[in-house]
Amino acid sequence: MPSQHGGCVYPHALLEQLYHQGWTIDYAWLGTPLAEGRMLRRNPLKAAYLNKAFIRGCYSLGPLLLSERILGRRSQARPHGECMPSQEEARFFRTVLRRSGARHVLLDTTIALPLLDILPPQERAVLRCAVLTHNVLHRRSQLYREHGISPDFLTMDETEEKGLLKRADVIIAIQEREAREFQRLCPERRVRTVPMPAKPKKLPPAPSSPPTCLFVGGYSGHNIAGLKWLLEAVWPSIQKAMPEARLLVAGTVGKALSAVPLGVEILGPVADLSATYGRTQVALVPLTLGTGLKIKLIEAFAHERAVVTTEAGAEGYDALENGSAVSVAADASDFAQKTLDLLRSQAARETQVHSQSNWLNAVCDPERVGTNLENVFLDSP
Repeated sequence: MPSQHGGCVYPHALLEQLYHQGWTIDYAWLGTPLAEGRMLRRNPLKAAYLNKAFIRGCYSLGPLLLSERILGRRSQARPHGECMPSQEEARFFRTVLRRSGARHVLLDTTIALPLLDILPPQERAVLRCAVLTHNVLHRRSQLYREHGISPDFLTMDETEEKGLLKRADVIIAIQEREAREFQRLCPERRVRTVPMPAKPKKLPPAPSSPPTCLFVGGYSGHNIAGLKWLLEAVWPSIQKAMPEARLLVAGTVGKALSAVPLGVEILGPVADLSATYGRTQVALVPLTLGTGLKIKLIEAFAHERAVVTTEAGAEGYDALENGSAVSVAADASDFAQKTLDLLRSQAARETQVHSQSNWLNAVCDPERVGTNLENVFLDSP
């Protein structure tokens, strides 16, 4: 759903931008929000940029969703966690395509690509199908194994990922480094880089007291590992040097903590982060592993807050990785020191925010990103 976590924020931001550039967006959701339990609920997909939202197992009734069970039909619930599409989901996808008459298809995540297998050759031939990869799955799988973290996604090796990607006409990478990897993996396919669209929001500076940091994350392995590293290896040094410092933790990642250290406040999910960023001088992206482009990094840039991150958190673009656009720490001690330096100096924060905003405007400008995505469908094969 639109703002559930970074992986949801990204595709919906792209759809919204396409809508602003004149496209009509029909949206198919494989989820079955009413497969079990309630017969009625408010439609979570009523965004203005969606022309039609097809939700499996449901009928739309104004702003509400009505379960198909009312008419005696029963859709198979989607299992928790990532999984390949079922035959029922593939048939739903085919029905949606036929009803919408779409000729341009954007599939969200690599594991959705088997949906295309149900289409007869003549129907597949007239479609232009692109896939939002989000990250390189075989590398993400390897990183989780190397760090001893249980995966909360469908793992695969290079051969399996290549077999899925070959079903797409165009492969969309979220950052430059991964675009190069996809081109190596599938040299016969077109690869385009389409990052998260964002621009500076021009928030006023946060109050000078108390000195406050913010970490935003969903309940996933890399975020949990990053938060625990922050609290165990970094935060004690910050607290010792600056006892009045505060750390806000937003998102479902806070559920992973059994004990909350001094100076840390667990906020849980926050519908609108602007007010939370308004309390914050420095945003932290303390990831010890990761792939893709970190949406929390882009959102912090957009909210004009100075960011301290790790080498893993900065991955994807040269200006991020080399520290010219963001503060990149080499280890826990360096992370703590860079955070303290920014908390102590408004001038240092303003200088860094200026660099971050320049990078954001150059790379993630919504109109530029939207045009790049348009060209995925409009360029000749």
